[in-house]
Amino acid sequence: MDEIRHREPGAPEGLTVVADRQTAGRGRMGRTWRDEPGQSLLFSTLLRPDCAPADFRLFPVVAGLAVARAVAECYAIEASVKWPNDVLVNDRKVAGILVTTRIGEGRIMSATIGIGVNLQTTPTVADMQGAALREFTDRPVEPTELLQAVLRHLEEVYSEVLRGDTTSLVQAWTSRAAWLGEIVDVALPSGSVRGRFEGIDATGQLLLRNDEGSTATIAVGDVTRGIRRTAIDGQM
Repeated sequence: MDEIRHREPGAPEGLTVVADRQTAGRGRMGRTWRDEPGQSLLFSTLLRPDCAPADFRLFPVVAGLAVARAVAECYAIEASVKWPNDVLVNDRKVAGILVTTRIGEGRIMSATIGIGVNLQTTPTVADMQGAALREFTDRPVEPTELLQAVLRHLEEVYSEVLRGDTTSLVQAWTSRAAWLGEIVDVALPSGSVRGRFEGIDATGQLLLRNDEGSTATIAVGDVTRGIRRTAIDGQM
């Protein structure tokens, strides 16, 4: 992502930089990770949405759809999306996504999306249980094939966001959502909350139902699977 930032002035939309290794990866909640050469698909792509920030808020969440769809297409592996922007297989993280934006005069002038997919081994990640795609398929896990598939699906999702087609995107994301309807814990900057995960709204915010039956929207946080209990709706 740093390389994209250096090249961003005057660079065309769609500029993609692929890395062989990563030594200072960064993500949510201050997490860092390291990746060894040739073990993962690591790339960043420059976008120029030229839209109001509110019209782009859904994109960082639904971008995970592109990765999940590409993994299914290339390797017949059913991947799920974990709010806000991870991709899981069997509840283990196989990919992470980070989106940064540059805003000027009230509009998003550029956005850089960085994607890392574990192919051969699992990189060192703080406080996360990861997995590599090769664990779930007998097919050779080839980075070029997956990159092309992710970029194609990413373009589709990006176009839908810019068209304002939030209903279909939210439905598609929800159909792949990890732990939908289950009790989850959400780590917030100010602490943590627990409730039943009800999905996302049109802006990508998490919908969390509490014991009293009211639903809260959460814009920033990190979800982990909570214990099963009956207090919220009387069901296991």
